[in-house]
Amino acid sequence: MDEFIQLLLSDERNPDIPEEDDFFGKLIGEWDFDMLAEPNTETEHHIHGEWIFQRTLEGMAVQDIFICPARGERKNGGEYGTTVRYYNKETRAWDISYSCGMGTAVLEARKVGDNIVLTETSKKLLKWTFSNISENSFNWTSTEQFGDKIKTYCIISAVRRVSDDVYNNCSQI
Repeated sequence: MDEFIQLLLSDERNPDIPEEDDFFGKLIGEWDFDMLAEPNTETEHHIHGEWIFQRTLEGMAVQDIFICPARGERKNGGEYGTTVRYYNKETRAWDISYSCGMGTAVLEARKVGDNIVLTETSKKLLKWTFSNISENSFNWTSTEQFGDKIKTYCIISAVRRVSDDVYNNCSQI
């Protein structure tokens, strides 16, 4: 198993990725977040979670582990998934696969202004957007378009973890 982990993980960006296309580089690290699920509905609720990003596959990919609710709060259910974002040199975009117990989504990521927008590739109606990205925080939204209406599934506010205490940072969100 140690060899698998050593071959999977990478400490640096592959030189084939131009610095200006390294959209996800700022996200490398461990984050705690507060998710507002089902906003503006009768079932609106908050969930604390964890999101861990790491370079993988000789630095050509950025992979994450998405844990919601956070490990210390998990009982049954929730979402425990992984996203692999692989840089596509031909399109200068990122080809993406997200998998969890609920299924797999295939997306493409491009920079739109200061945001990173991931668009589902088949119908192009589902979008995941990273915004307000700074050294120590970012926002993320999941939306889907239905005709001229947009439904927001969740909004995440994340802060970079500064200690091993998963719960310390969630109170700051």
